[in-house]
Amino acid sequence: MNETIKIFIIVIVATIALASGSLLAYFIYKMTIIDAKARGLKHPKFWGIFNIAGNNSSNIILYLIGRRKFPKDKLTSYDQLLMKQYKREASISLICHLCGTIILLICIVYFYA
Repeated sequence: MNETIKIFIIVIVATIALASGSLLAYFIYKMTIIDAKARGLKHPKFWGIFNIAGNNSSNIILYLIGRRKFPKDKLTSYDQLLMKQYKREASISLICHLCGTIILLICIVYFYA
């Protein structure tokens, strides 16, 4: 196979993996904002950024432990609908991210090993 085609395939698959990973981070950010507002936490945007900033998901665990003190009182039906939509979109972007990463690794091994 031509070297240009190999590089083109790798760039396309890497772009898909990167874009879906970025979308996943965005959806986690939006879900965290909705949850933090519903629980009455101060600075919900800070908590959203805090959750996606961790390298090994330790920040999400800290948020989940810390939010237990605050009951979910103010979650409107619109927020529930948004949360459901973001969960569905996050699931799709996670699947795309995993598939893109696996295909990228297979392409690199197949083309250059």
